[in-house]
Amino acid sequence: MRPLLLVAICAILAVRAPDRAQADTPYLYLGPQISTLGFGGEVGVRVNSFIGVRGGGNYFAIDFDQEFTDIDYDVDLQLASAGGVVDIYPLGNGFRVSGGMRWNGNDADLKAKPNGSIDIGGTTFNSTQVSRLRGNVDFNDFAPYAGVGFQSGFFGNRVEFAFDLGVLFQGDPDVDLDADGTLANDPTLRARLREEEKDIEDDLEWLGFYPVAALTVTVHF
Repeated sequence: MRPLLLVAICAILAVRAPDRAQADTPYLYLGPQISTLGFGGEVGVRVNSFIGVRGGGNYFAIDFDQEFTDIDYDVDLQLASAGGVVDIYPLGNGFRVSGGMRWNGNDADLKAKPNGSIDIGGTTFNSTQVSRLRGNVDFNDFAPYAGVGFQSGFFGNRVEFAFDLGVLFQGDPDVDLDADGTLANDPTLRARLREEEKDIEDDLEWLGFYPVAALTVTVHF
């Protein structure tokens, strides 16, 4: 049912897209946005029937538990990004192909407190030797974006709705782990931590091509 719903939404937006005569007159629009990048806002200019530019930013934060390599981590996730895109409207209506660049502050803090023994990289340590694990997951500071979408006007084209699907190419995750405890500086533990980092990076590799779905409601000036 979800693919059918998406097709229906796109069809409605395409039919109700601003007509070419209206788009020939440049206009400004701005408003709130909700997306897989977080909550935010967007401002744009439809230059003419075939070209537009947009800029905006998004933010969202959440804490949750996640298991990596049989270790339970407390994850503090932050989504933060901002940037701009150029829109090409090849049909002269509301359908658009977009490309641009974003500053990328997406990252996550990791924390784990062993309850008894803990296995790190195939070696077992007790809670005295390793009392806590802490680390960070980071991505490239700047990330290209590419996507497609529809922009459509309602209420005499005073209010516009837009739906976009795309990919943020934020690069492979970079995981950095550290430990507290009596073996915090032990070479064997440091080596096992590097293995743990690699395992988590492999688990999160898919996030390098971060999927973006965005719904924006704007006022047209």
